[in-house]
Amino acid sequence: MRGGKGAKQKGNRFEYEVVHIAEAHNLKAYRIPLSGQTVDLPYDVMVAGRTVSCKKRADGFKTLRAWLQGVDALALGADFEKPLLVLRLEDWMKLL
Repeated sequence: MRGGKGAKQKGNRFEYEVVHIAEAHNLKAYRIPLSGQTVDLPYDVMVAGRTVSCKKRADGFKTLRAWLQGVDALALGADFEKPLLVLRLEDWMKLL
């Protein structure tokens, strides 16, 4: 089911999970109230002064996880777009 109360609760739980992981790494972190509901707040969490958008899917982004096996980071490219870098959350927090 997309949208709805259950999806919102799942998203909120994941945002708090990200905050707790950051705090476990001694980083200042907090969830943004009403995140994603206004144009002015397109991000969900602040970690060490950096904005983080949180997405959670039932399949856990299976393809991305497969591509991350055995490597430290995953670079993604698309024509006419700037490259993206995918890291495991805790690896990124170690860099902060």
